[in-house]
Amino acid sequence: MRILNTYNYYLNYTVEQLLADDFFIESIKHSSEESDAFWEEVLKRGIVNKKDFDLACFLLTAMQTKKERISPGEVSQLWEDIEIANKTTINKKRRKERFICSFIAAASVLFAVGFSLFEIYILKSHNHISIENVKAPLSSSTDIQLMLGGNKAVSLKGDTVKVSYKGNKVNVNKEALNLSESTNAGNQQEYNQLVVPFGKHSMLTFNDGTKVWVNAGTRVVYPVSFKNDKREIYIDGEIFLDVKHNEKWPFIVKTSRMEIQVKGTSFNVMAYARDIDQQVVLVSGRVHIVEKNRFKTDLHPNEMFVDNGVTTKVRTVDVKDYILWKQGLYKYDSERLDVIMKRLSRYYNKSINCNVDVAFYKCSGKLDMNMDLDEVLKGISLTAPVSFNIQNGKYIISHK
Repeated sequence: MRILNTYNYYLNYTVEQLLADDFFIESIKHSSEESDAFWEEVLKRGIVNKKDFDLACFLLTAMQTKKERISPGEVSQLWEDIEIANKTTINKKRRKERFICSFIAAASVLFAVGFSLFEIYILKSHNHISIENVKAPLSSSTDIQLMLGGNKAVSLKGDTVKVSYKGNKVNVNKEALNLSESTNAGNQQEYNQLVVPFGKHSMLTFNDGTKVWVNAGTRVVYPVSFKNDKREIYIDGEIFLDVKHNEKWPFIVKTSRMEIQVKGTSFNVMAYARDIDQQVVLVSGRVHIVEKNRFKTDLHPNEMFVDNGVTTKVRTVDVKDYILWKQGLYKYDSERLDVIMKRLSRYYNKSINCNVDVAFYKCSGKLDMNMDLDEVLKGISLTAPVSFNIQNGKYIISHK
C-alpha cells in the first residue's frame, strides 16, 4: 500500500490518481480529525486542486467498488505516519524560531571562518561535482545510451547490451571503444552514465571486476575511473550487483535517499526516484545502509530493507524472488494488481492502466516476461477476474 511521505507527495494529483490512492480512500471513507486536518493543509497550500479533490470525494462516496479493505494494522500505520508528518511540521516551526536567534549570535564568527574555508574548498574542488548531482541527459532515446566523460553520447542498439571496462577501453558487446578522446583531463573527476530506457536491459562490468545487472528504466552514474580510497556509483532505478571483494577499497551505492556501503557482496537495489518505496535485498555478504535522515542499518543475507520516506523496516525474505528479473521472470505474492502492472509497464515500455475497481486486487504467481506482453496479460486474466483491451496503443485493465 502507499504510505504517506510528505504533503508534497500529492502535488498536482489528478482525480484518477486520488481515486487510486490508499490513504485518500481510507481517510475520506473513515475520516478523523487528523486526516481532515491533513487534507485541509494540502488544499490550503494549493498542492491539490480543490475542484479535483471535491470531485474525487464525490465519486468515491457515490460508487461501490470491490477493492480489498485495508486491514486495521495498515490503518493504524497510516495514522502513525500522518501523526509523524504533523509533528514534523510543528517541530520545524519551533526549531526555526530557535535557529534564527542562535544564527544571528553566531553569524559574525562563522562568516570569517566559513569564508576562508570556502576559498580553500573552491581551490581544491575546481570543476568538481558530486556523483549524486550529475544531471541526467536532457534528450531521451529509445536506445540504451552510454554517456562518456565530456558529454559524448553513444547509442547502443539492442534490447540487451553488455558494457565492460578494460583499462582505457570499453567493450560494447564485441566492439571495443577507445575512451581517450572522450575524456577531459582538465576536470578532477568525471563521470560516465549508462541510461537504460523502459523495455531495455543491460549488464555493466567495471575495471575492478564488479558486475552490475541493470533493469529497465534505470540510470547508473559512475566515475571514469574509481578513486584510490573508494568505489562509488549512483543509481536511479533497479540494479543487481556482484561486488568484487576488496577489504581496503569499499564500494558505495548512492540513491536519492540512501547510501549503501559494501566491501564485497551481492545484493539488489530498487530505488526509482518517482517511487515511494526504496528497497535493498541482500543475497550474500553484508551491507551498511545510511539514510539521509541519519538512520543507519546493517543488513544480513536474506533480509530486505524498505524505506518509504517516513519509516523504515527490515524483514526476512526469499531473496530469489527479488532477483528473478535478471532472467526475465517476475514472482509476486499477494501483490496489488496496479503494482504488478507498473512493473510490467517498465519492463515492456508499454502504457498499462488499471481501472479503479481492479487496482487493489491482490494477486500471487510468477510471470515469464520473455513472452509477449499480450500473452502475459492473458495469463493474468486466467487467474484473476480481469480482462484487458487496447485503446490508442494503451493497455486498459478492467473487471470482467
